[in-house]
Amino acid sequence: MAADSSLRAWLDSLSARSSSPSGGAAAAVVLSMAGSLALMVARFSAGQVNDAEALAATAERLRDAALELAAEDGMVYGRLLALEREGSEGELEAARLAAARVPLAMVEIAAELAPLLARLCVHGKVALRGDALSGLRLLQGAAAAAAGLVRIDAQQLASPHRAELLGELEGAEREVAGCGADGSAPQPACSPREPAQ
Repeated sequence: MAADSSLRAWLDSLSARSSSPSGGAAAAVVLSMAGSLALMVARFSAGQVNDAEALAATAERLRDAALELAAEDGMVYGRLLALEREGSEGELEAARLAAARVPLAMVEIAAELAPLLARLCVHGKVALRGDALSGLRLLQGAAAAAAGLVRIDAQQLASPHRAELLGELEGAEREVAGCGADGSAPQPACSPREPAQ
């Protein structure tokens, strides 16, 4: 595949000496790729999965939400950098919390998308189950990256905010981990029984 000019431009901006885009945006883009793979497999799996159309709609919604977070990550981080120069302690705390909640939202999206992909690994169109598995593994990598960013950001927060944030993160991580590393054998919670034919 020839490199698309818009993709090349984004990668060039990612590698530039600037604060944005950075790791959070990269994680969000990878997560949106996982959503696109889920959407593609669901669209091809109408003959295998009764609610394939609903799965496709969910995958599209989550993909778009992840892509929006790629842009939001840069905006909230930019505001934080500006406040670090001249903001009050209260303003800084609010900005730090807002910045941490962007990668947290990525993990929460991954938690919702993971069981859908795991289900498609098992029940989707056979020829495309490898694509679903690729999506699941991309998702797991993106979620791990985003979770790491949340933990780094949380270190700068006051104790009540830090505890709340990390509690929410751990819950979302459990949902992702419940789908296992191998989409061919997901945990039961991530592979619901197919609707009756």
